[in-house]
Amino acid sequence: MKNLNLRRIMFGAGAACVALMANPMAATAISNMLKLRTAFETIYCSFLSILPPIGMVLVILAAVIYAAGQVGGAEFRTNAGRWATALIVGAVLSLIIILLVPVILSALDPDHADQYVISCV
Repeated sequence: MKNLNLRRIMFGAGAACVALMANPMAATAISNMLKLRTAFETIYCSFLSILPPIGMVLVILAAVIYAAGQVGGAEFRTNAGRWATALIVGAVLSLIIILLVPVILSALDPDHADQYVISCV
């Protein structure tokens, strides 16, 4: 059984190598920093469109769960408080991610930090 897991890992590593070699971006003369910047900008634009609505839903869901916990018994009240706190922390973390990604991008390439005006169209 242990040998089967090793075969799976080796197959996955080989498939990843083939996928990387077949990448059309690998054959161009684009610098690695530009590739990294483009990848982070794409991820940031995805986060910017997804995380704020998710954060708002998490806050509303936390309020509903906390209110339902106040109606229930003592054990449910305790659990509901924990769940609501976890949801609020998730909402705050989503906002922190949105705020910190441009700072991280500019720190990765300080020579071109003024170019990090990310426009998600």
